[in-house]
Amino acid sequence: MTGQLDRPAPSVVLATTADGRASVLRLLGDHDLSTAPGLRQDLAELYGTPLVVLDFAQCTFVDSTVLGVIASATRTLAEGGGRLVGLRAEGIVQNALRVTGLDDLLLADITPVLDSDVLYLLQEG
Repeated sequence: MTGQLDRPAPSVVLATTADGRASVLRLLGDHDLSTAPGLRQDLAELYGTPLVVLDFAQCTFVDSTVLGVIASATRTLAEGGGRLVGLRAEGIVQNALRVTGLDDLLLADITPVLDSDVLYLLQEG
């Protein structure tokens, strides 16, 4: 097909610190209705993890279904004593987070929670 953008297939890559106190979910490609159930499951499995980081650096699109999954996971993880934060969102993904107000939930004052182990996991991708 001519004119089609060369985008990575949608996937989620999980990395966790050795002591299990933080996990990074790296979203790759476009995420929509078709990938939302997998993302929901990935986030549910991290219940009880003190810090879960969504890395949007290679995410090219999120639809309202995925935004709903993220909003729900923010509440669910908080109920389990954890925190969901988002990093490196740009372009259309950043706009979607901003329009829905999720940027306030995910991106507010995250610097204090990023220690060297989490930064290492972010650099691996």
